[in-house]
Amino acid sequence: MVCLLSARSALSNYEVGRFLSVFIHVNKIHLNANLVTALIYMYFKCGDLEKAQIFFDGVSCRKLPSWNAMITGYVQRGLLEKEIDLYRRMKALLVKPNEITLVNVLSACASLGNAMILGMAYNGDGRDAIAVFSQIESGGLKPIDATFIGVLSACNHSGLVEEGEVQFSCIYDKHGSPPNIEHYACMVDLLGRAGHLEEAYELVQNMVIPTDSIIWGALLSACLIPSESQ
Repeated sequence: MVCLLSARSALSNYEVGRFLSVFIHVNKIHLNANLVTALIYMYFKCGDLEKAQIFFDGVSCRKLPSWNAMITGYVQRGLLEKEIDLYRRMKALLVKPNEITLVNVLSACASLGNAMILGMAYNGDGRDAIAVFSQIESGGLKPIDATFIGVLSACNHSGLVEEGEVQFSCIYDKHGSPPNIEHYACMVDLLGRAGHLEEAYELVQNMVIPTDSIIWGALLSACLIPSESQ
C-alpha cells in the first residue's frame, strides 16, 4: 500500500491516490507511521493540503518521517511560516530533528530572510536590510544569489555606496562565489545613481564574466541620471 501511494504521489495522480485512501478507510487498515507519511506526501504532491493536515492531525503518536513529510510539503508549497510554526511545535514535543528536518528549516529561514531583505530594499530601508543580512550570516545560513541582489538593491535604493561596495566584495572574498551579471548590474546602477560614473565604467571594464546588454543598459542609464557632482 505504501509503495502504491508513493507511486501515485510521484505521478501526482490525485484520483487514484484518493481511491487508495478511501480503500484504507473502508477496510479499516491500520495507519502506521509509514502509511501516514506516504499519504501526507501524496496529498501535498496533489495539492490537497487540507487532507494532508487531517491525516497528520489524526495520528496520536507521530513519528519523525510524518513530521518531515509535513515540513517538506510546506516548504515545497512556499508556506514557510507554517513550516517554521510546525517545527517549533515539533521541538516543543521533544521530537528530535534529523538532517532532512534541518535542511528544510534552514531553507525556509533563508527564504524568509530573502523576502524581508527585498521588502526593505524596495522601501528604502537599506540599513535594516543589511542588519537582517548580518543576522542570516551569523545564524550560519549560506546566502544565495537572490540574497546578495536584495542587499545590493537595498544599498542602491538608500544611496549606501560604501556599504554596497563592501557587500559586493564579500560575495567572493567572504563567501567564495563569483559575482553574477545581476550583482554587477546592481553595483553599476548604485555607482551611477551616486554620480560615480568612472567607477561604474571601471567596474564594467574589470568584470570577470562577459558583459551583456543588462550591464551596458545599466551603465547607459547611469550616464543619463543627473548627479549632484554634475
